[in-house]
Amino acid sequence: MVGFRIVGIAVLVACAAVFLPSLLWETVSFSNKSAQSGVVKSYGYKIEKHWAWYQSFRLVLYGDSLSIMLEPSNRKLEEVRDQRWFCNDRMIYLVVQWMDKGDSGASSTAITEVIYDFEHGDLYTLAPSRSWEVWEPNRERDHYMKQPEFDATLLRLESGCGSAN
Repeated sequence: MVGFRIVGIAVLVACAAVFLPSLLWETVSFSNKSAQSGVVKSYGYKIEKHWAWYQSFRLVLYGDSLSIMLEPSNRKLEEVRDQRWFCNDRMIYLVVQWMDKGDSGASSTAITEVIYDFEHGDLYTLAPSRSWEVWEPNRERDHYMKQPEFDATLLRLESGCGSAN
C-alpha cells in the first residue's frame, strides 16, 4: 500500500514539473502564421505575463524549430502598442511599453521595439540601455542599435520589404 502511495506521489510530482511552468504564464498578445513550402510551417510570437509576479513578462518568438525568449527582469508589461507583419508575413514588428521600478523606488515607462525576420533569423531591437542587455555593465555601449539605424530598417520594410540588412 505504501508503495502505491509513493508511486502516486511521484506521478503527481512529475506531472506538476511538466505542466506547472506553462500554467504560470498568461498569454496577453500573440499572432501565429503558417507558410507552405513543401510542408506547413507554423511561426509567430506571443507575449506572456506571469500570473503571480507583478513585474514579469516575456516575448517569445517561435517556429517549428525555433524558440527565442526575451525576458527582461523587474519590468511590468503595460501594453503592446503596435504589431505589424511585413514581407508577406515573414517579418514581425512589435512595440512593447513597459514600466521599470528603479532601485530608488521611482517608476518610469519605457518602450522597446523589436523586428524579427523568421526566414533569415535576423533580430533587431531598440530599447533603453540596460533594459534587455546581454553585455556586462562595464562594457562599452557603442554596440547597441541606435534610433537612426532602427528607423532606417523599419522604413525599408514599410516602403516595400527591402532587405533589412
